[in-house]
Amino acid sequence: MHLADKLVFSRWRSVFGGQIKYIVSGGASLKAEIANLFTAAGMEILQGYGLTETSSAVTCNRGKFNRAGTVGVPLPGVELAIAEDGEIIVRGPYNTQGYYKNPEASKQLIDGEGWLHTGDLGEFTTAGFLKITGLKKSRFKLSTGKYITPEPLETKLQQSPLIIYAIAVGSERKFCAMLIFPDLQQLDLTAKTMGIKLPIEELLHHPCIIALYQTLVDTANCHLPYWSTVKRFQLINAVLTVENRMLTPDGKVMRAKVLEAYSQQIQTIYNDAQNPKTKKNGNGKEEIEDILTSICPAIPQASCPAFAKSLNS
Repeated sequence: MHLADKLVFSRWRSVFGGQIKYIVSGGASLKAEIANLFTAAGMEILQGYGLTETSSAVTCNRGKFNRAGTVGVPLPGVELAIAEDGEIIVRGPYNTQGYYKNPEASKQLIDGEGWLHTGDLGEFTTAGFLKITGLKKSRFKLSTGKYITPEPLETKLQQSPLIIYAIAVGSERKFCAMLIFPDLQQLDLTAKTMGIKLPIEELLHHPCIIALYQTLVDTANCHLPYWSTVKRFQLINAVLTVENRMLTPDGKVMRAKVLEAYSQQIQTIYNDAQNPKTKKNGNGKEEIEDILTSICPAIPQASCPAFAKSLNS
């Protein structure tokens, strides 16, 4: 440890002037191992959590109340609870009274008992520290700091008869991706008109079918700034229902459940992105365009006016 401090950690501390006591971290998740590494280097990291609507922080690690992998304990005056569905709710004098001239949004944010619903999922450790476990709200932040509002993308894709559900993913990742749940019956009929007769599982990996869905994604990406566009997608052979707890009784997608159930497929998307030699779904426009102009000439090009394309660098 002494050798590591002399050769490495002392240099780290020197970047911050050599007298740093602690670093406050917030705005995005931080892995526990990274926090522990910096602490071992003599730079204690204090993670916190809050929203603009809660006047910034509501919890923070501090002093002896510091556990890596958590966002600390509540600040004085803050009431914190976990709702039945796992959502973090906050009550206290620092909360906003509502959104300006938007009573409907204010009612959705703050319930009748004064609890502000954060849209984040969490749990308390046995020692009373808050741990963020996921998202209930649809909006999420990329690791680049850019926010993604998935509804416009998802709604646009779900207008196609070939797609039942499209769910954007990418929280704390470098880019936005999409899980697409096709209408399997419609897809089978469409494939047959293209002269492709295969079992569904093989169909979902056929290059012409991937190219077909790529055109839908490209059309949905139109008019969006480059950081908001879907860079990759995965076709999922599954049906979301109330019975499998992927939908609410009124038909809304249970995002947290879907992200948990298909975490392996999501990880595959991002693993493939790091390996450009891998040929998978949504592998890039050049490959898709080659397919469109050769073996799949019947697939229409994505519709996007020239003036909108300037948004996508």
